[in-house]
Amino acid sequence: MVFEVCLQLINIQWILYLYWTCDVLLLLYGIPTTFEWISPPRWILELFQYGKTRNGKVENRLVKLIEVPKSWFRHYYIFGICVSVFMVLLTVGCFVLGVDVPGKETVNNIFLNAARKPTIDEYSVMMICMMMLIQHARRIYECQTISVYSKGTMNVLHYFLGFMLYSTVQLCAISDGPTLNYQSQHTGVSLLSLGENLLENWHKILGVVVFLWASYHHHQSHVILAQLRKDATGKTVLHTKHTIPYGGLFEYFSAPHFVCEILIYVAMGLVAMRSYAFWMGPVLFTCTNQLLMIHVTHKWYKQKFEDYPKRYMIIPYVL
Repeated sequence: MVFEVCLQLINIQWILYLYWTCDVLLLLYGIPTTFEWISPPRWILELFQYGKTRNGKVENRLVKLIEVPKSWFRHYYIFGICVSVFMVLLTVGCFVLGVDVPGKETVNNIFLNAARKPTIDEYSVMMICMMMLIQHARRIYECQTISVYSKGTMNVLHYFLGFMLYSTVQLCAISDGPTLNYQSQHTGVSLLSLGENLLENWHKILGVVVFLWASYHHHQSHVILAQLRKDATGKTVLHTKHTIPYGGLFEYFSAPHFVCEILIYVAMGLVAMRSYAFWMGPVLFTCTNQLLMIHVTHKWYKQKFEDYPKRYMIIPYVL
């Protein structure tokens, strides 16, 4: 009931407008300040930056009022798991089992136009929902058992942006897929029928491969970062200082966890190859946000450590 009321307040076009607004704001702030074309007031830097890239404590009183601990990142993933579980049950229940899942008609009426032609199939929709569930489950596991957070903070703008992303990713895919009463009109939705058209589904296979590879290295990068602050056993936290990480993709990139985040969403974009909403919503937003964070992090490491090794931002041996 609560879910249906929330859905009635939004539609896919408003979701895309929200993504695009965030993209524009990130570009208007990020590009000039990241590349030092302008020198904005400190309070603006404090508003947009978080963690180690702030280079000191927050000084502005108003910004302090809207600060929350950086460790609250885990809230995104707890919320995301709840959304993802519902979306998996919704799509699998409708497309495979042919059952009436609560909320189905609301999603159909708000996000799906019966007169439109779907641009992605039911397999892509279900795969996106399952991939997001895997992503959220892995990240909450890492936040709870692996990551060691400093006492850094972020403001509520970053906090709510996370909720926006993790509550709308699957809806963007659903909006370009078949209606959720598809199973009542068609039969044969199975892995067997998916495998019979491998040439047509090459992008789904490639997307899954890239997703698994990027997820593994994303996880490995968080393990390496956490080990910098723990003892040899990995059980006791020794400090929360920032030091130079080594190993894994850190041998090539300054921020491989951000690079892998981009690859994870591009991989899902490959699965939903022809979904305009998915590419122009979560994929574009993630690329814009993470590319700026990669540049800021790379720059911070080079300024912080005189002996920082030769590493790249996004393309090994090139950039």
